[in-house]
Amino acid sequence: MEIIYCPNCGCKLNKGDKFCTKCGSGFPSGDVQLKVPAVSLILSAFYPGLGQMYNGDKLSKGLLIFFGFAIGSLFFFIPGVLVWIFGMYDAYKKSGRIQKGEAEYSPARNKDIALIIFIPLIVLILILGITIYAVYFYYGSPETLLNKIEYYSQYLKSRI
Repeated sequence: MEIIYCPNCGCKLNKGDKFCTKCGSGFPSGDVQLKVPAVSLILSAFYPGLGQMYNGDKLSKGLLIFFGFAIGSLFFFIPGVLVWIFGMYDAYKKSGRIQKGEAEYSPARNKDIALIIFIPLIVLILILGITIYAVYFYYGSPETLLNKIEYYSQYLKSRI
């Protein structure tokens, strides 16, 4: 008999079962698509690492793909794109293996999905704050910066 997984808890069940023996949730007796490969591909295309969270992978894997893409794109464009393409490929293949029963089903955890969205935002805000502080510390207040720019522009005009 073919084995399927409960969409709620991931318990192994027989294909004809209508209720999960572990959590009791019901599901239709027809073909249940546990993970749709196209959905995980689209999620990874728009937000690297989100397709892995949809598949129920660990948070660290999704964050690794996201930060690999972000850092790779920031410093070296091609490695960032390669990590992004790998993330889409991995999410698509993993959801296909889950659907065929070759990989174990684990439900997407809402906590992990929220964390993969908010951790990069927090890091971005921290980097932005540090950058603003560094610019302010180096150049001084905005008026001081404008005064320096005006001074140097006057200096350059006088040299011409």
